[in-house]
Amino acid sequence: MPRLAQFAVCFVAACVPVACDVQGTNVTVPGTRARGRPATATAIASAAGVVSLRGTVADAKSAKFVLRTHDGRFGVDISSRTTLRGRLHNGEYAQVVGHGLRPDRARYVAFWKSRPPMLSVTGRIASSSELGFSLDRAGSSSATIVVISSSTKTPPALSPGENVTVEGFGSAARGIVATRVAVDAASPSPSPAASVTPSATPAPTPTPVATATPTPARTPTPAPTPRGIALEPGKVVGQDDLFTPPDGNTPSGGQSQTIDDITCAPTMYDNYHVHVYIGLYVNGKQVAIPDQIGMYQPGAISNGYTNTATCFYYIHTHDASGLIHLESPQTAAVSDSMYTLQNVFDVWGISVGPNNFGQFTGAVRIFIGRAPLGTTTVSSSSYTEYLGDPNSMALYSHQAIWFEVGPPYYEPPYIPLIRFYNEY
Repeated sequence: MPRLAQFAVCFVAACVPVACDVQGTNVTVPGTRARGRPATATAIASAAGVVSLRGTVADAKSAKFVLRTHDGRFGVDISSRTTLRGRLHNGEYAQVVGHGLRPDRARYVAFWKSRPPMLSVTGRIASSSELGFSLDRAGSSSATIVVISSSTKTPPALSPGENVTVEGFGSAARGIVATRVAVDAASPSPSPAASVTPSATPAPTPTPVATATPTPARTPTPAPTPRGIALEPGKVVGQDDLFTPPDGNTPSGGQSQTIDDITCAPTMYDNYHVHVYIGLYVNGKQVAIPDQIGMYQPGAISNGYTNTATCFYYIHTHDASGLIHLESPQTAAVSDSMYTLQNVFDVWGISVGPNNFGQFTGAVRIFIGRAPLGTTTVSSSSYTEYLGDPNSMALYSHQAIWFEVGPPYYEPPYIPLIRFYNEY
């Protein structure tokens, strides 16, 4: 591996520092605690809103710089959340991990004179923080810094002490921004058989000893299913405010006009009132469905919940939990379906197809499940993949619909169960 001429790594100051120097630049690695509590890599893998960008540095200043990527130019502020010692130079290659689509609050920044190589490193998870973990490698006296971002493909769960293989950009000695983390199955090494030296004098016959039953090889513990989602009024599920607009309908959606024969009424109805759940993963990280969909001129949000508007469509959301309210002035049984997903998307004003969910692009996979009538839980094992046109999907009470845009894709049973709080 060619020697990289200059390198700087920056971590948020809240992480527990381990002092070390690389060519005069301080490096801070993740510690064993985050926010005062023991941290696990499981929390890292499920952290929402952490994204990674790579590109070249432009317009470098002491506390900020512009990162030029294939997707455009992104301003990165490193003054408030990141410690940096050293000078930035235009043209250097940088890896940045931060919060939000534009990581203007950098959590991790690494600089090289040129693009670092892709590599694979195996070791044991030693300690972790909300940003990443340190990896102990056999035969090495120093730990490798591993940073997990929203684009990192990880198993459903990671734990300190597990043996893992990390693939990503960087170097084992200087830090890796992971693209994939895989758990290695434990394989105990067999003990060599003892050799027997012939003796001229026959040895006395030993007293027979009971042969010990060989210990069976440890069966790897199956990865746990993801933690379920218990819905409740005002709850935010996923990273919020990533849609445009962040709340409510788009300009092409409901603006008080009738849509799909669905009017915008001054009051809500209970003649028919059921609920479905829509979940959205974008490159493995959950994005919240906006609140105030299906409301025209919504009122104030109180404790995450909006309950007033100039008018309401029969399809609407009160919060960012993903719970969709389906209502009608007509009387129908709760076991009936009165709407399709096309109605939801038309009121909202977005399009959904095989390669997009609204503004998010990538190959789309869909999994659906449904709680039996009279129950409230959609179990993780009940999901099946839906291969048809999602727009024509009929909606039923206590149905859970997951859209996954771009890899990694989660399959049953690694899709969260949904627990509704309402009767239908």
